[in-house]
Amino acid sequence: MDRYFIHLHVTTVIVLQSVQSAAEPELKYQRIMHQVKEYIHEKKLPENLKKKLIAYYEYRFQGSYFKEKAISRTLSSHLNQEIMIHSSRGLIDTATILHSLPRNVIGYLMGILRPVIYLQEDIIYKSRTEGDCMFFIISGTVALITFNGKEICHEKDGGYFGEAALIFPDQRRLESVIALEVCELLRLNRRDFKRMFSATSIFYKRLENVAKQRYKQINELNFSSKDVNLETSTLIEKENIAENAHQVGDTKVSVNNQDYIERGTLNVNKEN
Repeated sequence: MDRYFIHLHVTTVIVLQSVQSAAEPELKYQRIMHQVKEYIHEKKLPENLKKKLIAYYEYRFQGSYFKEKAISRTLSSHLNQEIMIHSSRGLIDTATILHSLPRNVIGYLMGILRPVIYLQEDIIYKSRTEGDCMFFIISGTVALITFNGKEICHEKDGGYFGEAALIFPDQRRLESVIALEVCELLRLNRRDFKRMFSATSIFYKRLENVAKQRYKQINELNFSSKDVNLETSTLIEKENIAENAHQVGDTKVSVNNQDYIERGTLNVNKEN
């Protein structure tokens, strides 16, 4: 009989621990939200800023919290890359500029991209400011606007913007970008971009072409009184049309001091 009660007690403890463990992400989320509300109260934030801050955390954590970085540190680099590719599969499928890259290079690229969330009406960056990064859109819609207030185009899921900051570091931003809804973006910093892609790589050249097209489009718009058709002027859509005409060559991509050919062949010779 004693053995039965001991077994029952142990089983009950295991079940309770399992339930507590399963509920832990939600409990941590509730604690974080409580801290956020305490912070709002302490700072005496206005109602509109209070709503934005709460909306950000609600979108960011989706009702549960876990230490993603702590988990990531326990995984191998290969497994982390596979997880990043899976998590970003929507972007990879829709961002045509990435389609020429082999899977291993995409894995490294996903590893250096930094996630960032912008709420509706947030200004992502302003024209005539210095830039050191570009953005890929996982979800959401942004508007690109000239310094004079004219809309250039809308970019949405799979789109990207700010590429000129990677190619022309001495040039200030020509456009402002505003989030039209909650946007989940991936930021690519210039330093990481330069370290990974050589100036002769296909990916670099394609971004350079897009940056030049965007520059031309903005200049034409600044000196034109005609409105731009947002549905047809998106550079990503133009790129899709030109995709079939693009000739892919063998161009080096530098990853962790190794040379990769962009069609997927590995060059075993390391850079000096």
